[in-house]
Amino acid sequence: MQETILMRAKNQYESFTASVQKIMQYAKQDKILDSKMLGVVAELINVPARFEVAIEVALGGALQNIVTANIDDVKYCIEILKRYKMGTITFLPINSMRPRLLSEEQKNEGLMTPANVDYVCKGYNFKKLGYDYNGSLLVLKTILGYDYLWNRVRVKGGAYGCMSTIARTGNMAFVSYRDPNLTETLKAFNEAPDFIKSFDVSDRE
Repeated sequence: MQETILMRAKNQYESFTASVQKIMQYAKQDKILDSKMLGVVAELINVPARFEVAIEVALGGALQNIVTANIDDVKYCIEILKRYKMGTITFLPINSMRPRLLSEEQKNEGLMTPANVDYVCKGYNFKKLGYDYNGSLLVLKTILGYDYLWNRVRVKGGAYGCMSTIARTGNMAFVSYRDPNLTETLKAFNEAPDFIKSFDVSDRE
């Protein structure tokens, strides 16, 4: 079995940066320093074995960040780093951290890039509108993705690809990528309800 950094965190912090190894080892003989550090991210999170590689790839170097209770503890740790020339470490003081919450406020914002194509996405959570998930939405997802979006956005609009997603959580979205027509694609997304209302198939279909 492939050993991950999450597993090695339990074994003397092997494969961590030299700075992290030094301060964690020093903390074993300095009770004050030890009390200032809650641990590295890798040893504080509990991840099922089958997901360890994926989580390690996603978090990368952040797995070696050291968590503390507050900014004063960070200052103490940095003083130790400087005094013994241990290098640099990223600290995460819990009392100074704030969750990143997504706002539903509509804003007219955009990101400019030196490219002639876009990645376009529009979605919402239908449960917030009072609707529940059921099996018919699987059929709707297929119709929207392979009939409406494929023909409207991919074939006519020239996007490299497009898709629709409808999840049990209520989240649904239309997506296109490498798309040369931002405005027209958003117009297509907005007109999807009209397509569904007029959608008709033969008995065979």
